Amino acid sequence: MHSQVFKDLATVVTFYSTHNSLADAAQVNPETGQPFGFPSVPETLAVKKLTHGPALDDRRVEALVASPNTLIDARYEPLLEH
Repeated sequence: MHSQVFKDLATVVTFYSTHNSLADAAQVNPETGQPFGFPSVPETLAVKKLTHGPALDDRRVEALVASPNTLIDARYEPLLEH
C-alpha cells in the first residue's frame, strides 16, 4: 500500500477524477510525474460515488481549486498565496 500526501489542491481534485477517467494522462500525479498510488486504507475511498459522473477536464479542476478563494473574507486576502 502507498500513502500519499498532496501539496496542491489541484492534485487532490485530479486524484479523485482518476476514478472516472480512462485517459492514461489522468492517472498521473502532476506533483511526481508517477502514476497515483493506492490509498493506504482502501475502505475510505467511496469508489461507487467517485465513478459516477464525467471525468473533470483541466478547466473544471481549475474552477474547483479557485472556488474556496471566493469565500475568503477581504481582511484575509493578503494571506493567500498568488
